[in-house]
Amino acid sequence: MKLSLKEIVEITDGVLISGNPEDEVLDLCIDSRVAKKGDLFVPLLGANTDGHHYLQAALKEAAAALCSQEGILVPEEKGLIFVKDTEKAMDAIGVYYRKQTEKPMIAVTGSVGKTTTREMIAHVLSSGKKVYQTQGNYNSTIGVPITLARMELNSDCFVLECGTNHFGEIAQITDMVNPNIGVVTMIGVSHLENFLTRENILKEKMDIAKNMKESDVLFLNGDDTYLRHLEENEIYTSSQIIYFGHGENVRAKASESKYEDGFMTFMYENEGVVKKVRLSVLGEHNVLNATVSLAIAQYLGLDMDAAVKSLESFSGLRQRLIASEKALILDDCYNASPDSMKASLNVLMDIPCKGRKIAVLGDMYELGQEEKEFHEEVGRYAAGLELQELITIGNLGENIALGAKKAGAGFEMISFSTKEEAGEYLLKKISKEDLVLVKASNGLHLNQLVDRLK
Repeated sequence: MKLSLKEIVEITDGVLISGNPEDEVLDLCIDSRVAKKGDLFVPLLGANTDGHHYLQAALKEAAAALCSQEGILVPEEKGLIFVKDTEKAMDAIGVYYRKQTEKPMIAVTGSVGKTTTREMIAHVLSSGKKVYQTQGNYNSTIGVPITLARMELNSDCFVLECGTNHFGEIAQITDMVNPNIGVVTMIGVSHLENFLTRENILKEKMDIAKNMKESDVLFLNGDDTYLRHLEENEIYTSSQIIYFGHGENVRAKASESKYEDGFMTFMYENEGVVKKVRLSVLGEHNVLNATVSLAIAQYLGLDMDAAVKSLESFSGLRQRLIASEKALILDDCYNASPDSMKASLNVLMDIPCKGRKIAVLGDMYELGQEEKEFHEEVGRYAAGLELQELITIGNLGENIALGAKKAGAGFEMISFSTKEEAGEYLLKKISKEDLVLVKASNGLHLNQLVDRLK
């Protein structure tokens, strides 16, 4: 990003209060604590705070700021631009940068797996193109305009992640991003507390295609019931649809997935292209992620041998297998939903080990009024697996054990209120040959438990 204050005034329909119109800013900043030289500070109005309170502090480092309140005084050498709405002004800056490129813009959304899918798509496309992708967690209505403003416009394509936890957010993001390639990973039950039903989640996620034209393309998970039957849910899009998955009626198909010599392998088939793929990441869900990544690479005309080869070096950021002196730990505690819990349990089952297989599962948040039932559902699923022990953490997590008991699980089960209690128990119980899965929602901070078990 590189804009003069004069250009920002024009983009945001603002008024320059102070500063030299020719002075330039190099980045957007919404947190006064990390403001740096050359930043444009954007004070946002939150539920519990007003960023204008921190404007003076931000300008100790930042070059300029937006504001939507009158009477704010700043040093005369600092730029200050008055706008009607600071968030909408920041959106306008993001949209300005979006309009600077006509290269492929890929937007990824879904209830589960969008971060890994976005990372894998970018990794595969990097085998033949210069790719810019969302950095960190800048995937919200606040983060996306910052992502757009930071785009490296000499890139060949862009892969942006689009998140939501309230109605209308995907539509707001789509109006900024205007993707010509969309991806929906699945329709799960994340944020059901706000969306109430999966049908509502489907409608929200499908807003990713609201501005798409007939020449654009939408990649959908053909294994997902809700995505597979869009017409029954009165969801329509004018764009092309390419389904990916394991089923017979998908265009980009994954088959024969299995573990070979410690690697996940599968066959990729799409319009005459047939390739054997080897992954360094774990789990059947990553087979789906790899399938859509290759399908997009094929759609964009990349060399498919190079694209397939690139997947061998993709390591991902979320799920880690840690070999310690205490046990082999499958660390997947970044976040959790019922769907991702089941996927992680499948990974636990697929990995060979000489000792016991132990699942340590904790609370899943934002599941709404049926949160207890969703936890029990995970327990019922676990009951059908060859686990040796199930350990649950938290008040909601206890319902996972309850579901497993109701389903007649034959393995050991024990529930703890805190991760500290669970840690004490595990350190006495586990052995080096055991395989231990650790998973829960971020708010439970089970990464601290993983650190104890390393």
